[in-house]
Amino acid sequence: MRKNWTILLGMIILSSCLISLVSGEESIDLTYPNEVIVGEVFEVNLTLIDFAEDVYDVKIDIYDEIDDSQRLSEIWAGDSWQSTYSYVNEAINTSESNSFLFRLNITEDYEGTANITIKIRDGDTEIFEDYQIDISPSTQQTPDDNNDDDIYLELEWDDEEIINGDEFEIKVNAYNLLDELYNLKIWIKFDDNDTIISDGYHEDNEEWKSSKYYVDEFFEGDGNNDKMRRIDLRIREAYRDFRGNDVEICFKLEDEPDTEECENIGILEEEIDEVYEPLPVQTTTSNSVETIGVTGNVIQLNQQTTDPKTEDLKEQNNILYQSKTELMKKYAIFIFAFFCVALSALLVFNKLK
Repeated sequence: MRKNWTILLGMIILSSCLISLVSGEESIDLTYPNEVIVGEVFEVNLTLIDFAEDVYDVKIDIYDEIDDSQRLSEIWAGDSWQSTYSYVNEAINTSESNSFLFRLNITEDYEGTANITIKIRDGDTEIFEDYQIDISPSTQQTPDDNNDDDIYLELEWDDEEIINGDEFEIKVNAYNLLDELYNLKIWIKFDDNDTIISDGYHEDNEEWKSSKYYVDEFFEGDGNNDKMRRIDLRIREAYRDFRGNDVEICFKLEDEPDTEECENIGILEEEIDEVYEPLPVQTTTSNSVETIGVTGNVIQLNQQTTDPKTEDLKEQNNILYQSKTELMKKYAIFIFAFFCVALSALLVFNKLK
């Protein structure tokens, strides 16, 4: 009976551990309509579950079920609409609330099922997928609506690649271009002033220039509307210490003022490999011998230095060094021997006498 109670207690403890592990895993709750219509704003309620207390950026990306490079929507970022490719910065502060209500709008002509991906970022990025939504075509379009013929630009980039100190790639999509050449200006600036902090790479002369200059003939329209090209940017050397979200990326086509727009972009800190300095050479001493490093060299402590001339003279006389005591011992022997010889001579002399 006691054995059965032990097994039951073990099962309860194991179940409690499993429950705590599952309950501690970060997850989300997403509420949104099953079906939306192109051009009509809808709301998505996002709740963070078991996330640490922090401020989180949120990205809600809606794209074609087959082609995940075709994004279909825009999201309201507090003061403007932006592509769902970008994060809404500091969207949820879990110290205040775990939920936020986002407004989205399908801006592309699309009919069918689309995929939704949620990304939550606070340094690390958590990704939640496998959400879908049905999209129906707009019923409010009229033959007189010709806004779709306007020239406009859209940018795409990977947030994880926008690193200060590195070159990073921006994809520029142009729509409804005419049969002509277009110069592009694209720059990164502080969002509270017009200070440009980026350089752009000009392929025609293979050099970096300040982003205040246009890239000549960046797009070549041919009447077939849509074009896409990539351009490399980098943060200027004078701003290498900057990182954060207080900057915008702006773009426009020359002679097409309606194409100018700005979007928020985050600049990440450069990752610097740690450099380890060699440890200082340690010395160990034992009595009168000192060993340095690992070379095996031995230095005698209290070693007296001698003048080379004196040393040569001593070597010539075969004298290295003798103390006063040693000299007295040496000459005492000679004196004693002389005394013995003299005494013997005196005894012999007396006997003969």
